Order: sequence, then structure tokens, then C-alpha cells
Amino acid sequence: MEKTFKYTNIRSKTRIISTSVIFSALAIVLHPPFFPLAIPAPYAPFLIYSLWEIPLIIAFIVFGPLIGIISAFMNSIILYVFFPGSLPVGPFYNLIAIYGMMIGILISYRISQNNSIFSLELKALLAAVVTRTAIMYFVNYVVLPMDFPLGFSVPSEEVSRLLYLISIFNITTTLYTIPIAFMVSKAVSDRLNIKIWN
Repeated sequence: MEKTFKYTNIRSKTRIISTSVIFSALAIVLHPPFFPLAIPAPYAPFLIYSLWEIPLIIAFIVFGPLIGIISAFMNSIILYVFFPGSLPVGPFYNLIAIYGMMIGILISYRISQNNSIFSLELKALLAAVVTRTAIMYFVNYVVLPMDFPLGFSVPSEEVSRLLYLISIFNITTTLYTIPIAFMVSKAVSDRLNIKIWN
């Protein structure tokens, strides 16, 4: 008997892995080392606006949490090995931020039964903003004062200012990532003739 996965439309383990690899690869291609569209935040140039998180959210929206989670994890492993950035564990902090958005979307799905698509997307956006920002506020509060390679040894008197700037970054990143991901997800589902997971 064919096994049915609770949280995805795809039933084959092989297809789950291959789909996750595809979306992870798309995220890598859109990462700044390969894709030139990367904009430093004007209020904090060490924070970079880019598009690479969008394919991972699309994977979550179209195919469900399992593929979204796997895609994001694969992406983080690749970044950790090849493009860790200034902090070796930075890709895993990014992973937590992405999972934060996914948690927000999942919450919105659970409380938006029989709502319109617009209402669902709006709730998903607001929930993702709150969950990503709140989770990363706590994470950064803990790790910023830590020594390398876990943190940047930020003096305690500077932590509050950085938390404020990073929170702005997380809010604004989510505000464009989620709407774009939903728009592309609709196009993908129509093109592939599949039902968006919910």
C-alpha cells in the first residue's frame, strides 16, 4: 500500500528528496556569491537584503512543511560548508530565521480555515513577521555577546541597539519574502497543475 505523507502532496521519498534538492539549489543560486542583486541595509550595511530565502518559502507553501524544512536545512548545510560568511555558524542562524517564517505561515493556516486567499496570505504575512522577529530577537540576544565562532563578542551596552536594527531587518525581509513567495507559488501550482499545500 502506498504510504501517504500527512504534510505533503508528494508521496514518494525519492521525489521528496529531489524536490528539496531543487529548491535548495535555487536558493543557493540566488545567494549573493552567485546572484548580484544584494542590497546592504542603509541603516546597517552588515545586513544584506537578498532573494535567496524566497525559494525555500515557496517549497513550504507549495509542497508543505516537510519539503520546506528539508530544503532549508540542505541549504544551510551547503552554506556552512562553502559560504559560511563572517561567522561559521551564521547559516544556522539564518536557518532559524527561515524556520521562524515557516512557523508563522503554519500558524496562519491553522487559524484560517475557510478564509479567503487574501485573508490567508495577510495572516501568513503578519504571523511570519511576528514569529521570525521574536525568535531572532531572542537568538541574537543570546549569541551576540558570545565569543567567536558563536557570536561577535558584542559589548552589553551595544546589544540593545543591534537588536533594534536586526529586528527592523527581519521585519522588512519578511515583508517582501512572504508576498513574493505566495505570488510565485500560485504560478508554480498553476503551471504544474498541483494543489498548494494547506
